[in-house]
Amino acid sequence: MKLLRKTKDSYAFHLATGEKDLLLQVLHLYPLIPAAYQRVSKGDKDESKQRLLDEALMEMRIENKRQLQKVLSDPIRLARDGESWLLRVSEGELEWLLQIFNEIRVGSWILLGSPESAVAALTVANAPHFWTLEMADYFQSRILEALEG
Repeated sequence: MKLLRKTKDSYAFHLATGEKDLLLQVLHLYPLIPAAYQRVSKGDKDESKQRLLDEALMEMRIENKRQLQKVLSDPIRLARDGESWLLRVSEGELEWLLQIFNEIRVGSWILLGSPESAVAALTVANAPHFWTLEMADYFQSRILEALEG
């Protein structure tokens, strides 16, 4: 994923076919953070507050998933360009994608058991989560480079 053009309010990225397929595979996994993982606070036992938080996060994730499908299925936003692909997004959408990839990364980390350091050993059970974490990090890094550059 390489930034091709940046205008005042939009970005165009070049994606090799394999990268486009990886991008779609990773984004298809959203959301990965388990429901009820995020607590109102550690000491707060008020279930009504927790239920409100859980409902708000669920609604936000449903809307994010809907918007994600809309952007990725738009032939103007994600278009074939010869042997490769172009992804066109606004600056706001790029920042939003950054948040989506971060949630996927964090969700993968949680599913890996929230390790304090590197994963000790790859197993059949944890390899998909490790792969997802690494791919989300890859795309997140490309977006950050575009925003910084």
